[in-house]
Formats: sequence, C-alpha cells, structure tokens
Amino acid sequence: MRVIFTKGLLAGNVVEFRERLIRIGRGEENELCLMTNGVSRRHGQLRRDDSGRWLISDAGSTNGIKVNGTRITSETAVGEGDDIEIGEQCMRIDLSDEESSPGDARFAETPAEVKITMPIPEALLVDSAPAPSADRETEKKTDPAAATPPEAPAPSFFGDRKEEEKPKPFGGSGDDDAGRSRRIVMGAIFYLALFIIVVGVISFCVKNFSPRANSAPAAQQQVAEEGDFAFRYERLILRRDNVFRFALAVENNAAEMTLDDIRHQRSLHLPIKEPRGVRALREAIRASEIAKMTPPPPPRERQTVRRRITLVADGRITTFEIDGETVPSEVMRVEDAVDNFAETYGLKTISLTPEQLRELAEESFTKAEDLYANREANYGNLREAIRRYAQTVSYLEQFSPRPKLWATASKRLAEAKALRKQRFNDLNFELTRQEKLGNKQQQRQVLKQMMDLVDSDTNQYERARLKLFQLDNSGRRR
Repeated sequence: MRVIFTKGLLAGNVVEFRERLIRIGRGEENELCLMTNGVSRRHGQLRRDDSGRWLISDAGSTNGIKVNGTRITSETAVGEGDDIEIGEQCMRIDLSDEESSPGDARFAETPAEVKITMPIPEALLVDSAPAPSADRETEKKTDPAAATPPEAPAPSFFGDRKEEEKPKPFGGSGDDDAGRSRRIVMGAIFYLALFIIVVGVISFCVKNFSPRANSAPAAQQQVAEEGDFAFRYERLILRRDNVFRFALAVENNAAEMTLDDIRHQRSLHLPIKEPRGVRALREAIRASEIAKMTPPPPPRERQTVRRRITLVADGRITTFEIDGETVPSEVMRVEDAVDNFAETYGLKTISLTPEQLRELAEESFTKAEDLYANREANYGNLREAIRRYAQTVSYLEQFSPRPKLWATASKRLAEAKALRKQRFNDLNFELTRQEKLGNKQQQRQVLKQMMDLVDSDTNQYERARLKLFQLDNSGRRR
C-alpha cells in the first residue's frame, strides 16, 4: 500500500508500507510520523483487516481525520484514490501494488519496510519490463476472450505508457545489445543515487540524534508552531551498583512520568490527565527562563548524573544536555518544579531503597486513616484522606509483587471516593433547594462545603467558586 502526499510539507513524496497496522501521529514511535500543524502525538491508525480492506480510525485526536472531505467518527474503510486529511497534511491511498501480481511488484526485493519512492526514468521502466513468454503467447491465441478488446488500463503513478513502446524480447541483434547496455548503465545510476540518499539519511540521524552530538555547547533552536507547548525532561543516574532513570513528558495539558530503578526493582509509567495541575507546571517552567539560558560547556570527564531537556514554547525549540551534580539556577528551578509535580502524584524522583519506599507508604496510609476517621468534622479531611490513600497506592505500585498494604489502600481509596461522590451529590441537591427558597446565606455555606470536598484543580471546584463569586456580587449590587 502506498501513501501519496498531495498537500503539506511532504507534498510530492510517496511512502510505501508493508505492515498491516500503520500508526499515525507526531510521535517518533508511529510508523507514519507527521511533524506538521494540527497533528496529535497519537492521531490515528490505518489497519488492514482479514478481508484485505484498509480501515482508518481516529485515536481521539484534537483535529480529527477527514476522508474525502468528511470528518470520520468511527472506523472507516478507505480504498484506491481516497483523499485523507490529517491536520495540514493531505494524502491519497494507492493500492495498485496490492492489486498487481507478486512478480510485477517493483520493490519486492527491497528489504526496507517503508520507502520514499521517486519517479524513475521512463526508459528504465520500459526496458526493464519482463519479456513475454511463449506460454502467454499461446494463451492469447487459444483463449476466446482474447478477441474482445482490452479494457483501458488504469492510470499509473509513473505515467501512461505509449502503445508503441512495448518491451522487446532479448535477442542477439545489435539493437538488443545497445538496449542491454543502456539498462545496465541506468540501473547502476539509479542504485548509486539510492545509495547516496541512504548514506545521507544515516549521517543526518547520527549527527542529530546521537548522545555525543547532542552535547554540543550551543542549544539547538528552531522555529516551532506558535502557541504549542511541549517539555521533555530526563534524568539518568549511572552508578556501579544501579541505573536510575526518571523522565517527564508534557504536551499541552497532558503529562506522562516514567521511572526505572533497576537495583530496587522500581518501574512505573504514570499518565497525568489533570489540566490544572499540568498548567501550573507549565507556568513554573516558563517562569524559570530556561529557554533563555546559555548551556554550559560539556564536562571534560564522564559524569554519573546526566540530564536532557527539550522545550517547545513561544514558537521555538530548545534542546540541550547537562551533566554533573552542579547545574545552573534555571535548571535548578525547573527540577524543583518537576520534583514537586511528581510528589503530588506520589512519585519520588530520586533513588530509594524498598525499605524507604515502604516507610513512606506506611506513613502516608496512617495519616489517611486518621483523616478518614475524622471526616465528619470537616469536609476537607475527606478530600485530604483521598489524596493520602492515592499517594500510598502510587508508592506501592512500584513493587512487583505488590505488598498487602497496596490492596488495603486501594480498597479504602475506592470507598472514600464513593463517599465523596455521594456527599457532593447531596450538597448539590441542597444547593438547588436553597436556591428555590432564596436563602443566600445557606447557599454560601453549601458552596463552601462543596469547595472543601473536591480538589482545587477540578471543574467541580471551579463551578462552585464561580457560583459563590456571582452570589456575593449579586448581593453587593443590590
């Protein structure tokens, strides 16, 4: 299956796929990586079902996918000539290689799974066509269907061939010898050009993505999309007895944290989908002024602590690496913000022994039990108990197998969340009743209780706060 790019940065290119599943998005893990406007990290996918049909689906992207100008809402079949629009990139499906026989596939012997194809000289295509065999000639004479006029050939991506330019069988004449020489020369030129392209691509990847290349003293800055924000932070601690890695990825209002501690058998991947918390982290990173920092020169000796930071903000991309224990003040402010963000979700960004981690979990669980027991005294106690239970669960999720306390804390967390939901619904019902009665004092009291019950970074808290603000202002105007 080929994808022909008709509009956007890749217009004019052709990509061929041999996989049955093709993931599409901005992330490098996708088979079809589109670094252009309007494309999400995991935008969608193309897959081939058992019947041979190609189906495209949206993976919950922001801007969606359009097929022939219509935005899809479910998995949709695509075929020959269908136009697909993803962000600012438009492409067209070409299934001509799947409909042809295996012997006619021009790239069947190429080992690469994905290839950027290019127009081949017409003479090479004509001369390299296989010679008709005697069996086919016999079939043409004996088959009665051969008398019927042939159907018009389907349009080819490489251009229409003229009827008089049919391939000639190999023979011993001087013309055939000249044609064979021409084929050899043009084939050599084609493969030489392909070899030069491959070497160039490999050199580019080694230069831009190898660890040594990224340790250049000057930060790499490029123009990025206005309004976008992306941040990647990785801290690697290499010691003789352990390898510790913490990574944080932030894109717009979503975040992901990954932790690997080989010696202490800690491994965790935690996605964060709380816009308010991520927004606060974004503001702290912007306030650190790390985008304006001049990175220090690389150390002369190999260090045990390595950091790699990538920031996309204000229309620019900044990437650099910093090694060693001592870091500039801008990086220190970023690391403080990252550590506080991680601890909010029960994740320590330093190497801890299993005993230290269990102590933190037990301390958090004990505090949660005390708060839950006193939940009737204050609505805020129930909210804080839920946070402590969640922190305990997050600490113990890093163990394999998980301790018994993890199951106990998980059960208590579910109970506390169910109770909070019930109480919030009761308060909502009471607020509606007091609004009908016109009792503003009771309305204020109920709204404050609702704000105490839920986290400050939730929509429920924001709606209660807005109602309380409107209620206070309406009383002042009167």
